[in-house]
Amino acid sequence: MKKFLPFLTALCLLFGSAGVMQGQAPEIVSFSPDTNAIDVPLDVELQLEFDIDIIFNTDPEIVKRIKVYETNSPSNVVFNVFMFGGDVFSSDIHINVDTLFINLENSSLSPETEYSVIIEEGAIESAADSTGFAGIDDINTRWRFTTVSRPGLSSKSPVNDATGVTGLETLTLTFDEAINSGTNKNLYIYKDGGTLFQTINTTDDAGLITISGSDHDVNISHDAFNGNQGFYIDVDEGFVTSQSTGVGSAAIDGATEWSFTVSFGARPRPVFLRPICRSLPSMPMPPLSSDTTSLSPLPVIKMLSYTTTAVPYFKLLTPPPMPVFFPTTASIINLPLVTTISRATPPST
Repeated sequence: MKKFLPFLTALCLLFGSAGVMQGQAPEIVSFSPDTNAIDVPLDVELQLEFDIDIIFNTDPEIVKRIKVYETNSPSNVVFNVFMFGGDVFSSDIHINVDTLFINLENSSLSPETEYSVIIEEGAIESAADSTGFAGIDDINTRWRFTTVSRPGLSSKSPVNDATGVTGLETLTLTFDEAINSGTNKNLYIYKDGGTLFQTINTTDDAGLITISGSDHDVNISHDAFNGNQGFYIDVDEGFVTSQSTGVGSAAIDGATEWSFTVSFGARPRPVFLRPICRSLPSMPMPPLSSDTTSLSPLPVIKMLSYTTTAVPYFKLLTPPPMPVFFPTTASIINLPLVTTISRATPPST
């Protein structure tokens, strides 16, 4: 019997070593992104590397799953895949030798959100002998990451609750990073009470939108506001996007987030015009002295009201001694008649 002892000892060691190898469960070598990572892209592909080659759950009767969900909203599951019998039922997950890949490009991740990854025990097995992986849960082993931030809104112009805003004042949003205009996103201008005043679309109304200030400012032109009333603005999520990450800006929503009051302020002093006429080729005119100040009497025109485009309306208060033109300020430089502006004393009428 003693002569067989060395042989039996070697045999036991051999089978004992084989038994240990047969029972080796996969262990994690690395996470990508790492646990508690931040600024993770929305189209991230998760990678989990093991110390040995792996396969999916081979049990034909027990279903295992891998899922990804919002940490603070567990019911919001963005990725949920089942596997059994060695098969997995999604093209967004696969194994390459010793690494598990989970593609979240189609999972509609949200910016600035923490996500958790759960892998049930036995969902992954050793390729050598089907020994199951212990799994990742949210109690003992945690795999979490936070997605990239949106462009941060630094300021609005006019500021919220501003008063005395002019009718054609440009709307400006300033961000903390370089941005591009979004695609087919809307900015809505409402009158107080909720009546829609104007909709500006980033695609259809691109001519009204400019990017400036080292690409940090978006400037929006609009129809002239009516005076002495309130307005508020809603802005779609993604109205602008980050140049570096492609992530869209947050929405501005509600009557108190960006509101202001339009007013033309105190009425300006009346402006009186004294037309100085000269003869036109097509209109015979009485001879005039080269000293235009000697014309008498001179008609006096008073600015009576203002329009939203700042072009005044004039009324003739004293009859002119000859035919004259009275151009508005918008066209004054294009007519042969020259008009001077002076702050004359208004007539006593």
